[in-house]
Amino acid sequence: MKKYIVTNKENQDVLGKYDTKGEASEAIISECEDTDLTVFDFDCKEVEEKEPSELCPDFAESCKYLGINDEFVFDCGDDHIKAMQSLYMLCVIAQAWNKIDGFVPDWSDGSQWKYYPWFVYQQEKGHAGFVSANTYNTPTNTNAHIGSRLCFKSSNRARQFGEMFTDLFNDFLLFNK
Repeated sequence: MKKYIVTNKENQDVLGKYDTKGEASEAIISECEDTDLTVFDFDCKEVEEKEPSELCPDFAESCKYLGINDEFVFDCGDDHIKAMQSLYMLCVIAQAWNKIDGFVPDWSDGSQWKYYPWFVYQQEKGHAGFVSANTYNTPTNTNAHIGSRLCFKSSNRARQFGEMFTDLFNDFLLFNK
């Protein structure tokens, strides 16, 4: 996948990474309007980038990318070990994908959008996913969504992650022995 990286020629600071040359140009122009810089102060390079799913298609490759050990040692009893292992694997893979995408969830920034894989329970097919729990028409209003460790920069990335790792989500979310 082609990307366009814009850098300041003088100090090599990266202004951003963009999907199209047009987006990169707009960013340069916007930066010039806000500073004393001109378009000639920036460099725009086209680079070929792989998708996170290509670089880190599984747990082992994600661990390798992050430089962490791929051994999982956790003793919580036979009833829960598979669920805990699956959750750990999902978190590590999500961390690697977000690092590749340059996405860092900022929970103090309410304007930053965060997207989660979305599952619907289908009992007749023998698998499920927990979407959210809501409370309305009470003195308070609360929402409990999928854990914050499993969020992504776009709905497409969240969908891709959910579709690719449905089995791990089922192992985590369902109480199957």
